[in-house]
Amino acid sequence: MSAGVEQLAEDGAPTGVIAEFAAAGQGTVQGALLGTLGGPFAPNDLVRTTVDIDPRATTSQYFSYAAMILPSNDQFIANADPRDERIFSPNGRFLGAEFVIDASEAWDAGSEVNDERPANTAFFGQATPNTGVDENGVVTQALGFNPRGSGGILDSPQFSNADYLAPGYQFVRVRIANLIEGEAGNDRLFGTDAPDDIFAGNGNNVIFGNGGNDRIYSGSGNDRIFAGAGNDVIEAGDGHNTIYGNGGNDRILTGSGNDRIFAGLGNDVIITGAGNDLIFANGGNDWIDAGTGNDRVYAGGGSDRFVLNAGEGQVRIYNYGSNDRFGLGAGLSSSDTISARIQGNNTLISNGSDLLAILQGVQTTSLSFV
Repeated sequence: MSAGVEQLAEDGAPTGVIAEFAAAGQGTVQGALLGTLGGPFAPNDLVRTTVDIDPRATTSQYFSYAAMILPSNDQFIANADPRDERIFSPNGRFLGAEFVIDASEAWDAGSEVNDERPANTAFFGQATPNTGVDENGVVTQALGFNPRGSGGILDSPQFSNADYLAPGYQFVRVRIANLIEGEAGNDRLFGTDAPDDIFAGNGNNVIFGNGGNDRIYSGSGNDRIFAGAGNDVIEAGDGHNTIYGNGGNDRILTGSGNDRIFAGLGNDVIITGAGNDLIFANGGNDWIDAGTGNDRVYAGGGSDRFVLNAGEGQVRIYNYGSNDRFGLGAGLSSSDTISARIQGNNTLISNGSDLLAILQGVQTTSLSFV
């Protein structure tokens, strides 16, 4: 184990391992990412950074990482093989990467005995680093923190959920994407087949995500967005937008305009703001929260979920089927009495005098909730 890795694992200081990486000449960009408050990453932190990389350089083809696990003695996360995460093809085509770091990438530096005494443990005793009992210095797979009831880290209230061996536990999600930025005018922006982060300006833009799992953010103009294949996240601004989800399981959020949304064949989440919106669910099991305004929603062929909101106008739902369900949104709870009343060929869904939704062409008094 190198001195830089030991310093990272014991004290959380990245300077040594950064210097070692640079001296090895195996990469083109190296540096440290800090949390949003300028220190360690906190739970649910979202941190972005932008780097310029020469795609033709052979030293740009892979991504590596290392970070201390707080509040351990000498545990850290890192990719064991420097060729695990390829981000450029040999001919310089950007591939990107998206992955989750979990316990399989957690390591014990073997530099200190993991007694978990506060004086020897980072975060609790960082004023006195390098004070634990020396160990053999052999890196092994980390075995987690000492069990609850032993007086260790997991017995501290602030770290009661820090058992990273628990099923589904994630240290961090990493996304390496191509950055595409528009300007103030009316832009036509084209994504790639790799993951893209597309930021459009406030003009009336046309955006093509194409392949890959994209993140598309548009401004206040009237935009047309074609997400393409992949599991995309689309956050449209306050204009009157037209959005095509296409393939993949997409998450579509819009602002206060009158939007038209054509979901794709995947299991999509659609959340619209104010405005009178038109939503076509199409295939898949979709979750639809139409927000304020008088909206029209056409259910698709899957099992769709429609969110009801109090005092925000009514949503008119077409093609409602027996597999569709309702969810309770803003201003509603399980203690409210949601009623269904047949009026002509339609069903009116209300909370007292507040008309929440109309099932167009459907007659039923039985509602199913999730």
